[in-house]
Amino acid sequence: MKNIIVPTDFSDNAKKAFHYALKIAVRTGAKIHLIHAFTLLENTFIDRKSLRDAWNEEQEQKKRALLLQMTEDAKEIQPMVETLPLLYIGSTETVLITYAKEQGADLIVMGTQGASGLAAVLVGSVAASIISQSEVPVLAIPKDYPGEEPQSIILTIDRMDQDTDQLQMAATLAKEFDIPVKVILFFNENESFPAKKEFTEKLDRFADKMREAFPDITIQSETLEGDNFEEDIQEYCNTNKAGILSMVTYKRGFWFRIFRPSTTRRMAFQTTLPLLAMYGNDY
Repeated sequence: MKNIIVPTDFSDNAKKAFHYALKIAVRTGAKIHLIHAFTLLENTFIDRKSLRDAWNEEQEQKKRALLLQMTEDAKEIQPMVETLPLLYIGSTETVLITYAKEQGADLIVMGTQGASGLAAVLVGSVAASIISQSEVPVLAIPKDYPGEEPQSIILTIDRMDQDTDQLQMAATLAKEFDIPVKVILFFNENESFPAKKEFTEKLDRFADKMREAFPDITIQSETLEGDNFEEDIQEYCNTNKAGILSMVTYKRGFWFRIFRPSTTRRMAFQTTLPLLAMYGNDY
């Protein structure tokens, strides 16, 4: 791993995500690109351009100073990690997606505030938007996560034809933290026995394929039955003291994302663990 992108809005949770990224960087030798993006004030009620320019310049100086302070703090925490502070004008989503592609980034680590009710249905946060657009793996750190060292990675799979190359980031983190990957296939509890048996056999074959692809890490597999994936997988993670929940996300059309947000995006609001979203094949 060479490049980790960490967007920040200077909130406490963004700093928590930054500290998590430092843990990964010190293990992998990666450089951190610490990015803040903001939009310029263009208020039509302020008719004097000089006032708008003065305000924008003041805000830019403040944000640059905050970035430099975070960089200095990082040197004290992990002096071996190189952190590059970057200030951009534009929307966070556009800046991150473009920059990640240009730099050939390996991972984006960012905080998420969570949501409830209608907001969770519409999935309107920056983190969820980036998860749905990014072809670079995204590690979303929940607001209430205490920042503990991960004990295992729970990898949920719903497609047994998944290319193992697209699971590389989960394997990389498992290797660097020296923890196992538990591959979980979720069943609806009303599924017929023959269907369960067939999918269990496919899961075993898929786990063997992962062991062949990633011989340096421990791969375990297990099925999970329930009637609500989000709640049941969260309970499983809590019971098994997992450290990272990993899922594969797929690109969808705009209206499909609005009215039927992906499970990965919904989990970005619900999970109390870091959520690793990896980009899969389109469908």
